[in-house]
Amino acid sequence: MLEVLDLKKAYRSPDGEEQVVLDIPRFALGAKEQVALMGTSGSGKTTLLNVIAGILRPDSGKVLFEGEDLAALSESARDKHRARNVGYVFQTFNLLQGYTALDNVLLGMMFGPGADRAFAKELLDELGLGDRLKYRPSQLSVGQQQRVALARALANRPKLVLADEPTGNLDPRYAQEALELIQRLCAEHDAALLLVSHDEKVLARFERSETLEDLNAGVRA
Repeated sequence: MLEVLDLKKAYRSPDGEEQVVLDIPRFALGAKEQVALMGTSGSGKTTLLNVIAGILRPDSGKVLFEGEDLAALSESARDKHRARNVGYVFQTFNLLQGYTALDNVLLGMMFGPGADRAFAKELLDELGLGDRLKYRPSQLSVGQQQRVALARALANRPKLVLADEPTGNLDPRYAQEALELIQRLCAEHDAALLLVSHDEKVLARFERSETLEDLNAGVRA
């Protein structure tokens, strides 16, 4: 479903020096497959997710989604692709503070096929938030906010869910439960999952895991 080929991305430091963040010869993810990607803080994990999601364009290389090269699309076309096919669980959740849990999910749907109130409620209820529909993020615990973010990521029935350090803001007691929840929901909704983390314990939860250092052959060299 997803294939990354000869992907390169670099930034310029304040002194003008080019810093290569990604130099990945190949990475592939199958439909409905779940993969954990391990990397230290600042190693480029979030940059890779943003390139795969179409938020960032690589300097060179291809990001093939079901055979279509996202890197060759315009920004508006990448936005449409992301709305139709990709769910993103951000590390800081990125919930809109002035809106309720239900509204946050519904607003996410507006960028895809359109708002489906019944399905939004179904997702939140499945995540144990059926009695928190009208709560704003500030009225929810961190774990509950994460579940709203997961519901929003699944709301448009994506083929791929990207999760950026989804347990990074959680108490260790709840991190395992959160991982189980994300994996179960993705499997039940037939979505592939690419989850990045710096926590080695996360890798044990996945049948397949990679390290960004191994993928990033060019940077390592």
